[in-house]
Parts: sequence; C-alpha cells; structure tokens
Amino acid sequence: MKSSTHTPSPMKSNIGIIFLVIFIDIMGFSMIFPLFPEMLAYYLPDALAPESFLGTSVAFLESLRGGNEEGGFLMTVIFGGFLGSLYALMQFVFNPLWGRLSDKLGRRAVLLMTLSGTALSYVLWIFSRSFGLFLISRLASGIMAGNLSVATAAVADVTTRKERSKGMAFVGVAFGLGFLLGPAIGGFASVINLLEVSPSLAAYGLHPFSFPACIALSLALVNLLWAFFKFKETHPVEKRAEQVQRSLYPFKHIFAFQNSDVRQVNRVYWFFMLIISGLEFTMPFVVADRFAYTPGQIGQMFIFLGFVLIFTQGFLVRKLIPRCGEKKVALLGLFFGVLGFTGVALAEVTPFFYVSLSFFAMGLGMVSVCLSALISLYTDENNQGYALGVFRSAGSLARACGPFLAAALYFCWGATTAYMLGAAVLLLPLALAFSFPKPELQE
Repeated sequence: MKSSTHTPSPMKSNIGIIFLVIFIDIMGFSMIFPLFPEMLAYYLPDALAPESFLGTSVAFLESLRGGNEEGGFLMTVIFGGFLGSLYALMQFVFNPLWGRLSDKLGRRAVLLMTLSGTALSYVLWIFSRSFGLFLISRLASGIMAGNLSVATAAVADVTTRKERSKGMAFVGVAFGLGFLLGPAIGGFASVINLLEVSPSLAAYGLHPFSFPACIALSLALVNLLWAFFKFKETHPVEKRAEQVQRSLYPFKHIFAFQNSDVRQVNRVYWFFMLIISGLEFTMPFVVADRFAYTPGQIGQMFIFLGFVLIFTQGFLVRKLIPRCGEKKVALLGLFFGVLGFTGVALAEVTPFFYVSLSFFAMGLGMVSVCLSALISLYTDENNQGYALGVFRSAGSLARACGPFLAAALYFCWGATTAYMLGAAVLLLPLALAFSFPKPELQE
C-alpha cells in the first residue's frame, strides 16, 4: 500500500516568507518615528534659510498664527509635515509603476530591486550630516517604498478568494509587529550618539542619529538576503500582464481606474489616509508638547499602538470578517477612527489619551485589512499587482497631503482644532463606504 503524500498549499508554504519580508521592512522604516522631534530640530537651522521654499512657507504660516513663545517647537512640526509629505509624494508617483512591473516581471525581481534601493537610502541617512543629503535619503526611501504593495500582491497570488481576507490580515499582523518593534528600537537607539564616542566621525558625515540609521541599514540588508534566498516567485509567467501601463498623470491611476468598485475603494482609502496620516505624523509632537515625552517614551507609545494593531488584525478582524463581511468591518473601523480622533483632540490626561489611541489603532487595523481585501477581490488575477499598487498609491497621495496639512493646522490653531476637524472629515469616507458591493468569493 502506497503512503500518501501531502503537498502544502501555496498559502502555507509562502505566507511565512512574505510575512517576514514585510515585518523586517516595516521595522526598519518605522524606526525613525520617535526620532522626528529631536532630529528635525537638529536639521531645522539648515533647512529654514530665509530664501528657501520651506523658510518662506513657515514665515507665511507664522504671519497667520500671530507668533508666540512656542514658535520654535511649532516650526519643527511644520518642518516635519513637509518631510513626511515629500516622502509620501514619491510613493504616490512610483507605487503604481512598481505594482505594474511586478505584474510584468514577477514579484521577486521587483521586490529585490526595491529592497536594494531601501538599503541604499539608509546608507545615505547614515552620512547625512547636512540637511540636503538627508532630504535625498528620504526621497530615495520614498521612491523605493514599493515593497509593501508588491508583497501584498504576492499574498493575493498565493491565497484563494475565500482566504484573501485572512491573507491580508497576515500582512496587517506583520505591519503591526514591525510598527511595534521599529519605533521601540529607534527610541532606545537614539540614546547612542556616535559623535560622543568618537567626535572625529563628523568629518565623514556622521551625525547624532547615525546609530539608528546603522541599525535600519542592518535590517534592510538582512531583509534583502532573506528575500534573495527564500522568496520564491508567486506570479507565474502565464498569468503576467503583457505590457506595463504608464501614465504621466498619477492621479489617473487612482481616480479614473476602469473598475468602478476599485475606484470607490480608492476614494474611501484616500480620504481615510489623508486624516490618519496627519494624526500619525503629528502624534510625536502632540505628546512632546502636552506630556513632555522623550524619544524613549514616544517609542513606548508606538509599542502600545503596535500591540493594538496586532490584536486587531491578528485576532479581531479574522473573527469578524467571516461573520460580518469586509464591508461591515470596514465601516466599523471608520467609525472607530472618528472616535479616536475626537478622543485625541480632547485628551489632557494620559489614560484617556491611550484609550483614544486604542480606537485609532483598531480603526486603522480594520480599514487597512478590509480595503486591501476588497481591492484584491474586485480585481482579476492578472492585475493584482497593478490594482494593489494603485491602492497603495492612493494612500501615498493622502500621505503626501496629510502630514503637511495636519502640521499646518497644528501650527496655526493647535492640536485640539486640528484633530476635531479630522474627526469631522472622517465622516465623508464613512458615508462613501456604504456603497461598497458585496465581493464574489467563489473562484
């Protein structure tokens, strides 16, 4: 009698590899978050020259605000918003291209290209003593940030339609874990200043934040090696797109997508991320201003957010979607986002602030997983990379506007007004999401 052999499903054999690729990438990317208040203050004198674009913009906003004794801190906020928006603008322009290239060339080749570019951007960060080189490193990092959309498309490749939401939840858990550990590592690494160990290193372009940059580079190299040796192609040749679509107008990818269901999801995701990205980026400044948090304490805050994201995407979403469906869970997440913004706007004590953060993180976890799954379910298998790349590009366009917009509102009228306006604007995507059709789950 012959013994039967069991061949593992593509999802089981590939999902763990994809999970680690996303986890390590997000961990390195998010290390910079708790460093922003101190790091931007370091670059501020170099960046705010009176004749520069940023210096002129800040002077204009200063005239609107009227000026007060907190002007130096608020200039750091607006400076941070500018950098965050610039990074996301590069993602917006290049994410659809990386997604379409992965449909044409395969996921593995494009993933290795973007991971290599990410490592190079961290090399530039290590030696970016001047603001100009730091700006180039952020631009390079944004251009090469196609890893998540390509890896998400790989998840779509190896999951059935019924498994799709579960696969996207795995992506969310990887994101949450990276978001948990990355800021924690960045916060603790910020206490090590290589120039205090050896001041002569300044001659080579090193700066007070070069040590965290070295750790980010190490993670990027580990990720590149892991993907090179372990990541197998998930998009076979017979399913690849015949040509790479190009457009000189990136807006066309998002708002003129042929599939009307995909267009509607992109609209909801754009509005949602416009507001969420503003909160994400200005949050370190809020806690530094209200509660005098240090980089280490800001790192602890992001650890808390990461735990809530992991619980939401690894447990809560996976339990709710089979019972309620992607649409209802997305609506619940959008409602939680409104609650989170309102709470952060009004929070003056730490416990209430953390409760509000919980609603924010649960909303982000639910919406991200459900909308990613809906995009994939509304799209045919030959265009998964392109559709998910456009979806991520919609988020990047929002992130290109959100941080600077939120920082400008914060700069002019304070955190309470900025976050209450954010809660009000979130009602729009909540209303739009009611029109989502039920996706077809049969193969």
